[in-house]
Amino acid sequence: MLPRRDLNARYGGGWALITGASDGIGKQYAFELAKLGFNILLMARDSQKLQAVAKEIHQRFQGKIKTRLIVYDFTNLASLQSLSELEALLERELKEVEDVSILVNNVGCCKSVFLDRHRAEEAMRQVNVNLNSQVYMTRLVLPRLLTR
Repeated sequence: MLPRRDLNARYGGGWALITGASDGIGKQYAFELAKLGFNILLMARDSQKLQAVAKEIHQRFQGKIKTRLIVYDFTNLASLQSLSELEALLERELKEVEDVSILVNNVGCCKSVFLDRHRAEEAMRQVNVNLNSQVYMTRLVLPRLLTR
């Protein structure tokens, strides 16, 4: 196995933005990056779950790690209009965040149904979450990462 990289040395601390952060792998990324000293931007569609994760981070790290919540449902990311809305949301929410060091594009969904049994609307929502979110979040956050 390769030795673990020192992410603080490589990325300089700051904030990590994690999509799909309310549960599962995204939630675990939040805890691991908080353990390394990164402040955490939690992004998902369920505000109550995000609040619970933020509270758990606050408790686990005795308030030393800052958290911010961004509530967004990536199933809606289906048009240029929705992309503009996401861009405006990120601009508002990241205005007071001095340094986004890491983007963890984790959001995703999967129906345990064969594709030939998907309704068109459900297939489109899955594409929005699994593909559009990856491309557009990278496009919107990358300029902040490049300024570092």
